[in-house]
Amino acid sequence: MGSLSWPLVAGSAVSLLTAVADTAILGQYDTLELAVMARAVVIFVFCTAVLVPWGMAVQIVGAQWHGGEETGRLVRLLTHSAALTLGLGLVLAVGLYLAAPWVLQITGASASASAEQAAIEVLRILTLAIPAAALSAAARGWLGAQGRTKVALANAAVVNLANIAISLALVFGLQQGAQGAAWGTTIAHYLGLAVCLGLALRHRRGLEVTQESGTEPVLRPLGKVAWPDVVFGLGAYGGDVLIVAAVAFLGAVELAGYRVMASTVAILFTVAFTCGSGISILVGQRHGAGDLRAGLDYARAGAIVMGGCVAVLALPALVVPGWYLRLFTTDAAVIESIGRALLVFWLIAPLIVASISMAAVVRAVGDTKSMMYIGLLAQVAIALPAAWLLGVWLELGLLGIALAMTLSWFSRTVLTAWRLRSTTARLLQQRT
Repeated sequence: MGSLSWPLVAGSAVSLLTAVADTAILGQYDTLELAVMARAVVIFVFCTAVLVPWGMAVQIVGAQWHGGEETGRLVRLLTHSAALTLGLGLVLAVGLYLAAPWVLQITGASASASAEQAAIEVLRILTLAIPAAALSAAARGWLGAQGRTKVALANAAVVNLANIAISLALVFGLQQGAQGAAWGTTIAHYLGLAVCLGLALRHRRGLEVTQESGTEPVLRPLGKVAWPDVVFGLGAYGGDVLIVAAVAFLGAVELAGYRVMASTVAILFTVAFTCGSGISILVGQRHGAGDLRAGLDYARAGAIVMGGCVAVLALPALVVPGWYLRLFTTDAAVIESIGRALLVFWLIAPLIVASISMAAVVRAVGDTKSMMYIGLLAQVAIALPAAWLLGVWLELGLLGIALAMTLSWFSRTVLTAWRLRSTTARLLQQRT
């Protein structure tokens, strides 16, 4: 577990550096620019969230085929998934570029005319990165399925360090504000794509195809695994957009504060999700080889690793919140708006670990449909109405938003535990 997970964890650590740096750069530059980025980036994340599941599906299906030594099918998986994700990314990028002024009205309750125009420019710049993000996800998933997780570290290092360097130069050097940060993100994604695709093509040439590979379906099993996560992305991250719309009613200061809070959640989620990818790979390979019990042992070890990593990264926000918030902004109003909300992270952090570690096992055996239903229920039926009720109508502000997040993660953890138990019991009984 350790040899497979450490590149993923190291890659996520580099990703966290840029997640913190992007928000901190704009927070130190100007609060209004950070508010503009908060509105645009949540829509960009929504778009990538409905494409990245294809990369996760490549990882899950590829791990099973790798475990079953279906080399020919594995080789064809790279070509088919690359063409599919690139096509979907181009269609979505063009559509969002044209629709940016209308889409941004969702999160523009308190925006001025100048802020609205800035948000449109930022979102259109970010749309240019969508095809690269989609194709990179497919290449990473294909390599990760075979245990080559170091590509995640190489990709993260290139994307995130380049993003920081370019954003610093454009934001502070050329005074480009949120537009400069958006260009940094876009350029860095294409640099990362070059690394991922180059490594994938190099490894593909070295694979030895030992059986007939022209008849087995590839896209059908890929789509069967991917579509529930795509639907989940539409609902869950669409819910995030509507939560930002709720925060927009509170004003620019709260939008900036929400961006800081969302970055903090992203820190914990990214590390947990990365460790979960290692769990999925190992469980998927063992499941493909007919030894699910060994896969569950790997999953338990991975959950311990995940918990330790998340605990370390959660400590600064929980133990020294004042110092932590000043990393992102020196605006006293923003710090005050988010101060109480950070206390809720004592509850969110363990729920994230429990939920994602269990979901990784369920996804690894191909049961992504259950995760779709659970995720949609937690986000759309619980988090979204709770955010509007607590944050806006009861006027609890960002504290209410944080409490809504906690309710969402709690429900997701309980339901995932139930599904994990029933799914593994059924599969083990079938093996017996």
